[in-house]
Amino acid sequence: MTAAMLYAFAALTRPSPAPSTVPGANIFTSAFILSIGIWAPVLMAFVIGVLPNPRGRYDTLIKQIAFFTNLIVLFILFVAYNQFQNFLPTLQYEENRQWLPAIGAAYHLGVDGPGILMLMLSALVGIISVLASTGIRTRVRSYFALLLLAQSCVTGAIAAHDLFVLVLFWSAATVPLALLILGWGGPRRDAAAWRLVGYWGAGTVALVLAVAGIYVATGSPPRRACRCSRCMAGSATSIRTRRSAWWWSWRAARRGWVPTSFYVSSWRASPTARNCWRR
Repeated sequence: MTAAMLYAFAALTRPSPAPSTVPGANIFTSAFILSIGIWAPVLMAFVIGVLPNPRGRYDTLIKQIAFFTNLIVLFILFVAYNQFQNFLPTLQYEENRQWLPAIGAAYHLGVDGPGILMLMLSALVGIISVLASTGIRTRVRSYFALLLLAQSCVTGAIAAHDLFVLVLFWSAATVPLALLILGWGGPRRDAAAWRLVGYWGAGTVALVLAVAGIYVATGSPPRRACRCSRCMAGSATSIRTRRSAWWWSWRAARRGWVPTSFYVSSWRASPTARNCWRR
């Protein structure tokens, strides 16, 4: 009996084996990994913009800069994907810095499971777009600078978890995409570019109105120390207003006016939205 108890005690005090390492884990760690994925293309777009290119002498170099920028971003996101903790219910690689406290806006980035996959898909599409653009011969510097800016805006819209930041990235993506269509599109590029601006602008207006409705419904920023619906003081009217704001934003997403994937990702990460809808 005593020997059995000693054996059981020894088994309990035995150190557990170290967890197996995931390939790619701890290769690259940074508290600003999402910001690197967003602002690195912007930096390289600026470098391409100021790079002298007399008579297209450095066209090949510009294409290589754009390609390797997207490749490095994809590699960083691949490492982040390998280090992603699948069973954590919270956001990962989160960055939250106060930006405009007067309106409650913060530079808030983060990804969940679908978000990291969308980031990798976006980086992969960026590489494919550069490879598909190797035949560009006119205004090469402007083309690839705008392409990198568009890639940065899409990445920022995916990673944004503040509605104000989402609106900024989402609306900013219109400019490089419209200029790309105007400068290098097909025979009807003018109509296509203005149609894009019109539809995108309508979606942006709908998104801004939904954000403004949510802001008005939830109160001023100093009152939002706790964001759950149980802790937010409000009457039945404010609850109905919150429901209406989320309902109209969902309708806009269903009609394609705002990105449905971004809306669903923010909904999953926001207990406030779910609780306000259930009440």
